[in-house]
Amino acid sequence: MAFSNLHFRAMRITPAEAQTIKDTASAVLGERAGVWLFGSRADDAKKGGDIDLYVELPPEDYAYPKQVQFWCALIDRLGDQKIDIVINKLGLSPALPIHTFAKRQGIKL
Repeated sequence: MAFSNLHFRAMRITPAEAQTIKDTASAVLGERAGVWLFGSRADDAKKGGDIDLYVELPPEDYAYPKQVQFWCALIDRLGDQKIDIVINKLGLSPALPIHTFAKRQGIKL
């Protein structure tokens, strides 16, 4: 997928890193996975911070080994840095406050 297909607003990861995250999510978690960057990396006014990702996907596409594989693939492709992943299995249970915050404050990749 080309960089031009992503809709960016100011964030503290490069377009190449954003594309890597999106492509890795699609490859490991499936085409229906939606990924948002949230937290300090989604705010140019902040410094430091880990990469916080919010992922939405249908429950049938989720498996814990896939979540671990996704995290490991990101470390391999982005380098050794702290990456936190919050997964919302859509429709399986009510949205948690972190889901609402991450989606509202985050940047969809």
